[in-house]
Amino acid sequence: MKSLIRSMCIAAAAVALPAAAAQLEELTPVYLAPLLRILVHPGSPAFAAPVPFSGTPAAKGQWSYEGPEAVWRYRLRVPLATSLSFKATGFQMPAGGTLRVNGRPITALDQAGGELWSAISPGDGLVMEARMPAAARDQFALRFEQLQVGFRSLFGGADHPDYGPALAGSGGSAAATPCDTQNFTCWETPENTEQGNATVMLIVAGSAQCSGTILRPIGGGTDKIYILSASHCFEGTTARAASRNTRVFYNPKAPCGSDIARGYTLGEDAGIGGTLANAIGDSWLFEFTGARPVGTSVSMAGFDASDA
Repeated sequence: MKSLIRSMCIAAAAVALPAAAAQLEELTPVYLAPLLRILVHPGSPAFAAPVPFSGTPAAKGQWSYEGPEAVWRYRLRVPLATSLSFKATGFQMPAGGTLRVNGRPITALDQAGGELWSAISPGDGLVMEARMPAAARDQFALRFEQLQVGFRSLFGGADHPDYGPALAGSGGSAAATPCDTQNFTCWETPENTEQGNATVMLIVAGSAQCSGTILRPIGGGTDKIYILSASHCFEGTTARAASRNTRVFYNPKAPCGSDIARGYTLGEDAGIGGTLANAIGDSWLFEFTGARPVGTSVSMAGFDASDA
C-alpha cells in the first residue's frame, strides 16, 4: 500500500478569483479508486485517503500587506472530497502571528513531534490565512507533506462516488454497521454515565476513526492519562507513529436513532500527541500528552492495578 500511496499524483488547476481573494487551486487525486480498493474493507476505520502533497507559502497562495501586517492566503479544493485536512512539517510562526484554517486557529494542540496536523474540515475545501507583523514575514515557515482526502462522510451527506464500489468489491455494504454496534446514548442512565464519559473518539493520522477508553495508573501518584484502543486502528502505519499523530476527542455523542458512523458531534477536541506504551496483538495503549480531560471519567482502574 505504501508504494501505491507514494506513486499517487495530484493534478492541479488554478481558478482565477477577484483580486481581493486568494487564488483557488483545484486538486484532483489521480488513482484514488485503486487506493480505496486497498483502504476500504468491512470494518475498516479509514475514512480518508492519505495523498502526497507538497508546497510552501513561497510557492502557493498569495501575499499582501494590510497596515502593519503581512497576510498570506491560500485556498484549495478537492472536488467530491467529504472532508479535508493536511499534514505539514517545519511550521514556524513569528511572535504575534496566527494561522487559521477554515476560521479555526492553529495552536500547540495541533502539533506533535515537529509535525502539524490540521483539524478535519467537512466538505471539499480549505481556506488558510496567516497574519503576522510585516517585519517578521520571513520567519513564517510551513511545508505541506500530505492531504487527507475524505471518502466516507463523517458529517452527513454523500460519500465519495468511489467509496461504494470499493466497499462492494470487498464484500461490504455502506448500510452495514460492523460488530452489531449500538449507540450508547440510547442506553445511557445515571448509573452508566461515568463509563460513557470515559470513552473518547480517536482520529488516527487524519484518516482513520476509532474509539478508546481513558485509563489512569493507580500507583505512583501520577496524573498521566493513558488511552486503550485497538491496533487495527492504525492500518498502514506503526504503533509509535500512530500514538504520536492521534487526535483525541472527549465526550463524543451521537443522538439516539442517528447513524452512529456519521451522526455524532466530535466532542471536545483535546489535540494531538502521544507516546506509545504498548501494542500487543490487537491492543494498543498510549500515553496521551494533549489537553487534560474536562468532564470525563476514568472508569477502569488501570493496567497496573492489582486489587481492582
